[in-house]
Amino acid sequence: MVFLRAKVLVIGDCCVGKSAICQVLSSDGGSYPKNYSSTIMTELLIKQIQLTDTDDTVELFLHDNSGKAIHFENCRETWLNADMIVLVYDVSNKDSFGHIKFWYEKAKESFLYDKEIIGCVIGNKSDLNSIVSQANAKQLAESIQMKAFECSAKDNNNILDPFKYLASEYVRKYNNNIQKVQDIIN
Repeated sequence: MVFLRAKVLVIGDCCVGKSAICQVLSSDGGSYPKNYSSTIMTELLIKQIQLTDTDDTVELFLHDNSGKAIHFENCRETWLNADMIVLVYDVSNKDSFGHIKFWYEKAKESFLYDKEIIGCVIGNKSDLNSIVSQANAKQLAESIQMKAFECSAKDNNNILDPFKYLASEYVRKYNNNIQKVQDIIN
């Protein structure tokens, strides 16, 4: 059993529901923002994910980033030393899906260097008519070695699954690193 902490960047275009996802997740579904308020710079929320199959816990420090270009340069500093990335798009907005690779590349050049990228692509607003197919989302996610998910922050539907996936991947990476050190010692 381990207890780990991880810095998670939540990024994507403005109005895709990044803040809603983070707020619903961190409140265990108890808080959905009824009024839209644009994130300025970065907001921090915290959520512990307990993995039932291993008894491991990962405390996620969710850095909910503004999707506005005007704040981008100021947010880049908060991206340093991140452990994971969540790329969010709106399933009813094809442009936001088209910008996922842009956000991935920006994150990659800003903080990831040669680190293994642990992350996922989340299509939010699954309660609306989807313009982006799940097959296209899966194909895009796989092209950047990530996994695709769909959720609805409004309906609190499938919010936890992507973050459980991230937590289990983070524990896997931790265990692999421990094994590498033990192999060197032995």
